[in-house]
Amino acid sequence: ASEIATGMHREAVSRLTNLLKNTPSNAQARYMLGVALAFDKQYDRAAIEYRNVLKYAKDEKLKEMATAGLNKIHRQP
Repeated sequence: ASEIATGMHREAVSRLTNLLKNTPSNAQARYMLGVALAFDKQYDRAAIEYRNVLKYAKDEKLKEMATAGLNKIHRQP
């Protein structure tokens, strides 16, 4: 979602959440949702989405990125 890049994190969260209602196993959308949630400091929800990426993704690079996102969240105060 281009909203993430432009700092419109809440709009990205809304759009990606709606997308995932129809395609809940879309790992890439879940990763992007995790990123948007993390930018919005919603770390618990972001961690859930990153874990969902690990559950649904077949792409190893996407799994690595989700793992890195989880690690980054766990370092937040």
